[in-house]
Amino acid sequence: MDKICILIDSGNSRIKARAFWLNHPEAEKNLDKAIINEITIYNQEYAKLVGFVERITRDGNIAKVYGVTVATENIRTDLENVFRSFDLEKSKDFNQKEPIVWLESEEKAFSIKNLYENTKQLGVDRWFGIIGAHYHLTHHLKVDSNVALIHVSFGTATTVDCMHNEQLIGGTILPGLQMMFDSLFRGTAHLPKVAVSASDIVNFPLTTHAAIQTGVVCAQAGAVFRQIQKLWFLTTQVPYVFISGGAKETIVDEINSICSHWSTAAGLAQVECIELETTVLDGLQYYVSNKG
Repeated sequence: MDKICILIDSGNSRIKARAFWLNHPEAEKNLDKAIINEITIYNQEYAKLVGFVERITRDGNIAKVYGVTVATENIRTDLENVFRSFDLEKSKDFNQKEPIVWLESEEKAFSIKNLYENTKQLGVDRWFGIIGAHYHLTHHLKVDSNVALIHVSFGTATTVDCMHNEQLIGGTILPGLQMMFDSLFRGTAHLPKVAVSASDIVNFPLTTHAAIQTGVVCAQAGAVFRQIQKLWFLTTQVPYVFISGGAKETIVDEINSICSHWSTAAGLAQVECIELETTVLDGLQYYVSNKG
């Protein structure tokens, strides 16, 4: 049977898994060609992951399982136990000692350099996210690999990472959208609890609900726009901005609006904001396919 690799992206709130064919002839140019299936579940929904793996094993033999995690040690152990339950080590095709090989941030992957002062301190999701964004830049958009690039992830926390000349030159971390909403509710006496929605984003809010929605979304978009400007000042290049994460739909319109006004006023090319669903898994798949 054909050999399969399973990838795990274990975040603070959700787990994403992807199965793909190893050594697929067309995968070097287009990762999508090798993908069999993928799933997104909330933490603790391990029965769904078991079902996913069971379905995958009907198509071929699992040869590798790679993962990245920023979740707790307990979740990491739970995920390992899920794959131990399949007795993968008994298969002649499975050639690793542990049920999951957990990858970490590195100083360099292919031509991409990590300039973080302490390489291991960079969140592994951020590292593979920038690798995934770089893959989309060079393979899908067919753009020169040395151009300015930003990867934004709107998850439990929001991260904004900048790259130029294939170097990760740094990034920012701020509370995520829901965390900002929750902190206003918990830290004040009278402000209401607000759910994530883009429907109440207005220029001059006239209700408390709209004021909170607009303020939080503008704070998120403003943090991204600051890095766009800083990268432009550094490189004189309008960066490509890749946006991922579960909260992106609420914020992306505001980012596009701010960037459009800035580009027009400054006489610059429009900022391209490209939405991606699984940037970390894309980075993982590219890494494993070409290095693993």
